[in-house]
Amino acid sequence: MAQRDNVLHGLHSPPSTCEIESLDLYASLEQKTQQLGSSVLKAYFEDAHARTRGALNGLLPLEEDWEGPREPFLWALGSVAHFYETMVLRIVEPTCLPPLLKNLSDEQCAALFGSSTACPESRWAELKTLSDELPSVSDMLKYLERTTVMLVERVSGRAGAMLSPAETYLYMYGVLHEHWNVEQLIQIRQKLRLPAPPPYRPVGTVPYNACGESFSFTATAYASSLTEEFPIDEAKSGQEGRPAWDPVCIPAGSYFLGARRDAPWAFDAEKCGHTVQVPRFDLGRTCVTNEQFARFIEARGYQRREFWDHEGWKWLSAASKIQKRIAPLYWVPLTNDGNSPRAPAPRNALSSRWATVRFDKMVPLDPGAPVVHVSWYEASAYCCWAGKRLPTEAEWEIAAATEPLNGDRTRYDGLEGTRLYPWGEDPPTPDRCNLDAFRAGPVDVAAFPETGTSGWGCLNMLGNVWEWTSTTFYPYPGFKLDYPFRENSAPTFGCRKVAKGGCFLTSAPVARVRYRHSFRPEDDAGYAGFRAVGSGARTILLLSKLGAGTGNDTTAQRFANLFEARGFHVVKRSAGPFPSSTSSARAEVEAINPAVIVAIHTFHSAAKVAYDGCPPLITVLGGTDMNTDVDRSASHLSRIQEVFRRSHTVVALSEPMRARAELIIDKLSPRPALVNIPQGVAIPQGWPLPKWASIEVDQLHALRIQFPGAKICLLVAGLRPVKDVLFLVDYFDTLSKAQAVSEGSSRATKYFLVLIGPVMEEEYGDMVNARLQQSPDQVAQYLGTFNRDWTLQAMQDSDCVVNTSLSEGCAGALVEAMALGVPILARDIPGNRALLESGTHDVICDSEESKGCGDSAASVLNELLFETSVDFHTKFMKVCNDQSFRDKVVGAGKMLASALSTLEKN
Repeated sequence: MAQRDNVLHGLHSPPSTCEIESLDLYASLEQKTQQLGSSVLKAYFEDAHARTRGALNGLLPLEEDWEGPREPFLWALGSVAHFYETMVLRIVEPTCLPPLLKNLSDEQCAALFGSSTACPESRWAELKTLSDELPSVSDMLKYLERTTVMLVERVSGRAGAMLSPAETYLYMYGVLHEHWNVEQLIQIRQKLRLPAPPPYRPVGTVPYNACGESFSFTATAYASSLTEEFPIDEAKSGQEGRPAWDPVCIPAGSYFLGARRDAPWAFDAEKCGHTVQVPRFDLGRTCVTNEQFARFIEARGYQRREFWDHEGWKWLSAASKIQKRIAPLYWVPLTNDGNSPRAPAPRNALSSRWATVRFDKMVPLDPGAPVVHVSWYEASAYCCWAGKRLPTEAEWEIAAATEPLNGDRTRYDGLEGTRLYPWGEDPPTPDRCNLDAFRAGPVDVAAFPETGTSGWGCLNMLGNVWEWTSTTFYPYPGFKLDYPFRENSAPTFGCRKVAKGGCFLTSAPVARVRYRHSFRPEDDAGYAGFRAVGSGARTILLLSKLGAGTGNDTTAQRFANLFEARGFHVVKRSAGPFPSSTSSARAEVEAINPAVIVAIHTFHSAAKVAYDGCPPLITVLGGTDMNTDVDRSASHLSRIQEVFRRSHTVVALSEPMRARAELIIDKLSPRPALVNIPQGVAIPQGWPLPKWASIEVDQLHALRIQFPGAKICLLVAGLRPVKDVLFLVDYFDTLSKAQAVSEGSSRATKYFLVLIGPVMEEEYGDMVNARLQQSPDQVAQYLGTFNRDWTLQAMQDSDCVVNTSLSEGCAGALVEAMALGVPILARDIPGNRALLESGTHDVICDSEESKGCGDSAASVLNELLFETSVDFHTKFMKVCNDQSFRDKVVGAGKMLASALSTLEKN
């Protein structure tokens, strides 16, 4: 072991002739306390080896006919044997020298089987260069059997004796390491699509923890619970009768996370337990099912970038280059008639659309089983789609290990009153959970309702499928490496995500609530699923055209601020990619489970969620709703009427908009409520942003550096005809040419037009870009789409924000610019006039902070409306060059924005 420490880790450990307790530089062996007898340890070895042989059941006669690689089996078996040899036998008996693999030195074996020294794909490629002949699986199994025999002989020679704590620990570590590899061996069969092993059926007693305890197993005693089709309440079978979101509510509290000092067994990553404070949360009663995940797929979840984080989208894109990824690993889409090569007969609606590969067979996809073989990225994307998130490690443990204090569901004892298993202290027998490979696969998420439920009512928190958490695998405070397997945890810190609970293949001695497993976030070959967490607050679904940094995006942020200030959890959805079909839209809404839907824009948003039985719907009128869409055709008017009829409330953002909507609503039955909320302010706290906020915004700074004293006019608008962007492009071109002739370009003040916003209509966007190419000296520039923060920063960096819309108006961007202290100019259309004129008299004059100055503010703001290019020129020059007027405009604008914000909050 001293040599291994030196080769792999560069450590100088004490020689093996020392007492065992002195071998570890970090003194971890001296802290062990658990002692087991020789007969107990012998039973552990025999049980573990029986499981290994069971995992290989039926494979050895087929070895010559395998089409796939043998290397994964060889490494798994060799790893177990080498672990026993080097980390148990050579430590407890330094003179013991079991036979090694032919032609390989100790250093070569250490490099080959060291878990942290090479990736699995490269290990056996290296072996082929070291050995003339690759050993067979049978040869490697014999190597394992030789080491196992030596272990059993050694402990049997001390019949009746209790082994020392250090020896007990080393032997048990070897046993648990073999259990890990048993699970891996069966996963390899799935990956290579080899036949499944038969379910494990032990003889006699079965160890169920690492403390020497076992339960008596007889197949007849558990016959009813060991059938592959697990018997459950038919009313809960599949998706029918199950809500899309069924949470348990867990209060805020303190929890002791990690192992206690007196724990009889703990791995190094579980040590150094500590108290954490956890806020209130809602956790899914069950794991997410195949049926629920299928709804995410059918809502185009794998194509909608909004649900994937940066690394997840990279992973998905890379995976799709190999084979188009539209569903979890092993899912097979079926044709419309339910047929595909080797497809099973469909048993339900889901299995008529999807099948799955289970080992060497294609089987129907069970709607009520947990979704499995999903990466952390896929789990996280689903949660985002459903308006949820993955649980933290501490949240998961609290739900599994605690219970309401004396029946009071507002409290729990997370410090002293925790459980070993979700159901209590009783052993994990087959009638309580799905462990030990007793069954052929995961069972329904509603299984074990009477015997396996946690104190809070969560089901299947031990076994069935590993469960992803949001927690990155890091050490607890005070971490120390354990001896001798130093690379068990440390090399993977920061690279993996914590997984909890075990799967149906996990051996009971490994599985417990506090066990910390981990996978790379891209791993999808393992039996991992997940359950979701809600915020614990009522949810608002906010549907709008998000991401443009203009128009509806501003209004959406304003409403988000309002609801969040009142304690709601706001889930934002972009209306563009939101499903258009009623069934998919309904599925997405049900997954989010909102108390209320707020849809901004009747046609773009509300029309997608105004279905029979939808949650209470608040329709916020967009700029074109009452100005353009209502007059397009009889079908447009009919659609608006239908949306209004199914709305609880219709919100107008100006008086003209409200008056037009009222004419429609008066003819409806039932009639929604109609309210007018003047355009308000939606600026997040913490402004202004730092000047390096974005490369795009830096372009505004570059203009000022290159042209000191330059004046920048900002137009925030989506590129479409109604915004009349070319009006300003033409004006600035004319202005630039006139200055060049009259003053000389070197001495003239430079005036620039900067456009930001999305291309709403491609043909118009091409026209604008072609026109900008002809702009002299680039006095008019288009910088593309900004996110919301960058849009606000660009406003702050400009000299004037302008609105040129022909028929919409009441732009939220104008109000935000005023709140930021930036002068505005707006085309004289009803919406803008209502904002600057009617809004001024109705709001400012009545506000407490502006008594006596409302009329002067109104007169100033009225001067900001323009109709013609001559009118715009006069007012733009005045705003840019008349400091006194500019100060009045800024003051009046801030007053109006403040008054509107106060009115909105009230």
